[in-house]
This record gives sequence, C-alpha cells and structure tokens, in this order.
Amino acid sequence: MTYVKFATNVATLCIGLDFISNFINIKFAQGMSMLPTMDSGLYVVDKFSQNWRQWKVGDIIMFESPIERGALLCKRIAALPGDQACINPEGLEDTYCVVPKGSIWVLGDNLAYSRDSRLYGPIPINLIRGRELAKTLAL
Repeated sequence: MTYVKFATNVATLCIGLDFISNFINIKFAQGMSMLPTMDSGLYVVDKFSQNWRQWKVGDIIMFESPIERGALLCKRIAALPGDQACINPEGLEDTYCVVPKGSIWVLGDNLAYSRDSRLYGPIPINLIRGRELAKTLAL
C-alpha cells in the first residue's frame, strides 16, 4: 500500500468516526431505577434526532443531572410542557404540578429506586443528551 493510499484511508476513517460521533454515542447505564426495562450495560444513544424530533411521553432519554454536574441519568419521559405531572404517583395523596414550557417530567420505571423529577422537579429540555436506541452489551 502506498503512503498516499494509506493516508487517504486514515483520513476517511477519521472523517467517518467524526461523522458518526455527532449522531450516536455509546453510554454505560447502571442502577436499578429503570428495571425491568433496562439493566446495567452499554446502550446506543441517538444524539442527532433531538435537533429535529419532538420528544414524546414514553421516550427513554439520557440527560445531564440537574444537581450533579456532568452525571448522565437515564429515565423515561412521563410528561411534556403543559402536561399535568403527578408528583407522588405511589403515595396516598396525589399532588400535581404543570410542567413548565422548556421542561419535561421524567420518572424511572422502578419508582422505588429512582431519583427522578419527583426529587429534581421538571428537567430543562436543554439537559437532554439523547434518546436510547438499543442495548449493545449486558454487564
């Protein structure tokens, strides 16, 4: 292989990896908050569609923790801006709030082990880092 062909292949690979890294990411999810839907493992996260796709109730997303800078959390969207969200879904007394514009309400599937909007309150949409697409590896 000539030097020019080798350099071309390396450049093509770098451009391809850069292109892919702008659209998807692989993240590690750990914990019990999303059981039984998700257990610990590596997940493919779609970073691109958040630029054009509307979020829906039921989407599983990764977002930056509103109280622990840099920590990524994985939860399910339970309410969108303008929706009523139940603050205490398992309690004896239901308390509701309206999700403000520019925010979402998230819950873990395993409510007993989830730190979610019941603790954090509404999550600003700009903290969303992507939507979970697929599991790649169980750990």
